Amino acid sequence: MRVADRRSKTADSGSPEPFRAVGDVVGICGVIGGDPRGSTESLARNERSVSRYSDREVDVYATAHPGLGTPGPYHVGEALVWFVGEAFGFDDRAVGGGLGHVPRPRNLDSARYCAQLYAEHGLAFVAGLNANGFGLVYDREADAAHLITDRLGTLPVYRARADDGSIVFSTDVQELPSHPGVEAGFDPEITREYLAFGRTFGTTTPLTGIHSLGPATVTTVDLATDRVETDRYWRPRYRPRERPVEDVIDELAETLRTVLVERIERGRRYGVLLSGGSASRLVLAALDADATAFHVADWMSREARTAERVALRSGHEFVLLRRDGRQGRRIFDGADELTGFDGAPTQRPLAGLERQVVSRVDTLLSGTFADALFGPAGLPARSVEHDRFGRVALPLERPIGSVAEYADRLAGGATEEPVDGREIGEILASNLERGVDGIAHHGVLYGSLEELSYCGGWWPLSNGPGLASHLSLTRTLPYRTPFLDARMVDLALSIPIGYRLRGNLIARAVERISPSLAEIPHAGSGEPLTRPFPAEYLAGTARSLWRRYVGGESAPGEHLRDDPWTDPIPLHEPSAARRTLEGRGHLAREVPGLDPGTLRRWEREHGEGKDRTTELTTALTFLSMPVVETVGGTEDGSALDGPGVRGRP
Repeated sequence: MRVADRRSKTADSGSPEPFRAVGDVVGICGVIGGDPRGSTESLARNERSVSRYSDREVDVYATAHPGLGTPGPYHVGEALVWFVGEAFGFDDRAVGGGLGHVPRPRNLDSARYCAQLYAEHGLAFVAGLNANGFGLVYDREADAAHLITDRLGTLPVYRARADDGSIVFSTDVQELPSHPGVEAGFDPEITREYLAFGRTFGTTTPLTGIHSLGPATVTTVDLATDRVETDRYWRPRYRPRERPVEDVIDELAETLRTVLVERIERGRRYGVLLSGGSASRLVLAALDADATAFHVADWMSREARTAERVALRSGHEFVLLRRDGRQGRRIFDGADELTGFDGAPTQRPLAGLERQVVSRVDTLLSGTFADALFGPAGLPARSVEHDRFGRVALPLERPIGSVAEYADRLAGGATEEPVDGREIGEILASNLERGVDGIAHHGVLYGSLEELSYCGGWWPLSNGPGLASHLSLTRTLPYRTPFLDARMVDLALSIPIGYRLRGNLIARAVERISPSLAEIPHAGSGEPLTRPFPAEYLAGTARSLWRRYVGGESAPGEHLRDDPWTDPIPLHEPSAARRTLEGRGHLAREVPGLDPGTLRRWEREHGEGKDRTTELTTALTFLSMPVVETVGGTEDGSALDGPGVRGRP
């Protein structure tokens, strides 16, 4: 018997159940100004709210994972402070100090820590706060409320102006139109962007009158005048610092180790989402604690076997999380719990498997966003067209020369079929505006075209494809991705683009920390992480082309794949799409860019062999959201007074 057999386990999903997060949904909602008492109850679906505060000026509900402490409020004189998420530390240089980053004391939960920083520095503390979450400061003496987002917008918060002048806000965009004072309709162009990309950009949503708060902002509501002002306290500034690539790798490895040491607490059980690649392997290598490594697959694919080797060689337990195939029938159930306008159920890595993870660990880690900050993901790189192999990416920088060129690059990621009306590239370009202070990309300002090109794929997180996964994990249990630490972001902004494109930074950081783990071949390229970049790049490109045109590893089932993460949505099983179409398809006529006939055609073409997975998944996710029914129709299938017209002229 292999030693590995003692530490490898398989956890099946069991009987089908709706894809809903386990435990309380983490978030906050409230009304500021007007007469808020009682009106917030329409926003708070969670009856087991951790905290509730209400007076004549504000009404706030907040929830948090029990293991992370209460979200507040904590009193600081006449002010009350809330924080939902996790605060990791404070860089006192932002307020004129000289210590640099100081970790949060372990005896303080995040909200109490933020209250302490507010007592010491006032609102200026936000500039030095290293956190993933959202804060609220209600200053009763100044008669003002301050809504605070973190640097990257890791926990989106949406706001609307109610008809009595009050500000309604929530981490759950689904519920804002349920507030009696909020009216909303569909914004045709942003809705069409969502249908083309499966997410929205910047601060926009498909709903008129509702948008998210920008990243790294303090939005102040003057309760005496109802005036709202927004100040940005940080934005990414790309300042590449030339030094040997070996120094960059050392910095990456050492910074990650420091971040993880600060996040590990005695007595807690840790888990790591482990793929067959290098980013999650780097997290496991740098982790100085026992952990359970989880891999999601329906069979022991190449990815799963690689993850198992990595886990067992590093001395950790390996658990294969396997779905039973029946989950796809209910994939869209509970879409209101799992998504805003940031993705689809396919991007929820633990959908249907949450209980298997929660029963084993208290805190989950992953390597998410490593490639967006330290690898080539999202960078404007050159490519070549080949008659047979299509477009092949090259590890060479391709500078973006204009806003229009950036819009064209974004448009290249849209679904193949154009929507009616203006081309998607034109719609994108209309939401990219160059001004005196920089370039506004869907409501978020960048200082230059270079910074937009370098950072636009991850700042804010809503601009990239990873937010849906991040939020679903955050709502399942305490979840941390160390690459979103402020120090990691600062490091990424100092790295020359060439190093990110050709430096193999993540793989070489694994080798720096754990040479034995680096010897295990990458599941994608088939090459050890110790191989030089040219060999790894050529092998990875060749294997990608082979899988695209010849086929991947032979799987013991038609629907099984050897991708890094198995999608929890087997649209090969028609009932997943048909069930949703039968119950919600009538709403399509109220959604700009959709109609029931188009959906039926996509379903038919998909059944005939044309891959319509992306179009169907995006459309059906959208139609499954309660907000679409609230805005566009009623349960009996009748439309309101016109196309998506609640609150529209």
